Amino acid sequence: GLWLPDLIAEAGVDVATDLTFLSFDDEAIRSIQSPRRYRLFEKSPAPRELGRVSEYADGIGVRRKAVLPKDIGGRVGEPSKLVEKAHRRGLEVLVWTHRPENQHLPSNLRVGSNPHGHGDAAGEAALLFAAGIDGLITDVPEVALVGRNRLPGLPVAH
Repeated sequence: GLWLPDLIAEAGVDVATDLTFLSFDDEAIRSIQSPRRYRLFEKSPAPRELGRVSEYADGIGVRRKAVLPKDIGGRVGEPSKLVEKAHRRGLEVLVWTHRPENQHLPSNLRVGSNPHGHGDAAGEAALLFAAGIDGLITDVPEVALVGRNRLPGLPVAH
């Protein structure tokens, strides 16, 4: 029963300068006048949804599989067209949540058989950035940067 915009106002946050706002709730995003608003999606948004979101948000946030779908064997293959479609509508694309453990990685990026062991998360980050994403929500920013910095033509990020 709590309305997030009211909580933000009570906390004294200056949303005009201080806040990147991510939400699954369209109404909440529309009511916050933040310079960076992202509509989160549990599933890949349809083209019609992208058109609507472009009217009030700066971008979308999607699960990794919406950009890098897996095949039947659990391997990542060719990127989807989602980033291209979103960019045509002026939307940035954030991907969530990038994690290093094998159990969260595509089968072709796992290292060893321990599901809790770390696989090639930098490789997955590189694939996501190569697919054109604008940002990555991650548990391991240092690993995501290694992957992003593998791509030629992008400025090195720190």
